[in-house]
Amino acid sequence: PPPDDDDDFGGVGEKRRRAPTASLAEMTAEIGRGYLCTGYDVYCAREPCVMCAMALTHSRVRRVIYAIPSARHGALGGGAYSLQKERTLNHHYDVYTFGVDA
Repeated sequence: PPPDDDDDFGGVGEKRRRAPTASLAEMTAEIGRGYLCTGYDVYCAREPCVMCAMALTHSRVRRVIYAIPSARHGALGGGAYSLQKERTLNHHYDVYTFGVDA
């Protein structure tokens, strides 16, 4: 389907926002702080993909809690990756899951 007007970022190439990254941007804008979310906990219905997991790493969140693992796209242990365990990254967060089957 064609993108909605709300999904256009002024022609910079992005057409769709991902849920965790959009939520972090909206949250930090609303409270008037920078993009760093040090000490924040993030709750997700589904396990974040690699792109969203890296956005959470760059945002410096404390914990990520998700309910439904994703064997195909999951980046926090439910799929092929466990980015929070990657030693070369400069920030690590704790990951918790409820292990709900979709």
